[in-house]
Amino acid sequence: MHPVRGTVQSYAWGMIGSSSIVAQLASKSSSIVSTQPYAEYWMGTHPKSESYLIDNDQTSLKSYLNVDLPFLFKILSVETALSIQAHPNRDRAKILHEQNPQEYPDDNHKPEMAIALTKFECLCAFRPYKEINEFIQKYEQLQVLCNKNLSDQFSNAMNLNVDLSIQQSLLKQLYSNLMQSSPVVISQCVAAHL
Repeated sequence: MHPVRGTVQSYAWGMIGSSSIVAQLASKSSSIVSTQPYAEYWMGTHPKSESYLIDNDQTSLKSYLNVDLPFLFKILSVETALSIQAHPNRDRAKILHEQNPQEYPDDNHKPEMAIALTKFECLCAFRPYKEINEFIQKYEQLQVLCNKNLSDQFSNAMNLNVDLSIQQSLLKQLYSNLMQSSPVVISQCVAAHL
């Protein structure tokens, strides 16, 4: 067995300095910077940040194993909420990597599993479609942001128990409209709601 030295990813949402479990892990091989965010500690063969064997700093985990691991082990230390994460499936990941290896350096999909080492709150997935529809119908401003016509189509699809693939397609369009709303329209809708 060979111990592995992981690498730190310093994203803005990470815990700062020695309060971060990531910083504490990294301090075994480097000093902690008190003002630096320590967000993730990676262990694996990811091309962005490979791990190395501790007993031979010149040997990467990938070259030692002579294979790419199909996963990336991460320890997160979260100070503030993370952005929404959406990862492609395996087939789409390969296509994206071929088309744009700078933006998608890994051709693997990103299945994720969370194990909390400290107190942690997490939201994942979407609410049930029925609840999403209830919120959209209840709040006129959501209908504006998502597109009123599309909101009505989604509601009708829900009420008529239309095929799930159609409901999914409509929800995808609603979500896309919401996320691509202009800041001006969002401000107007928030003001109208308040």
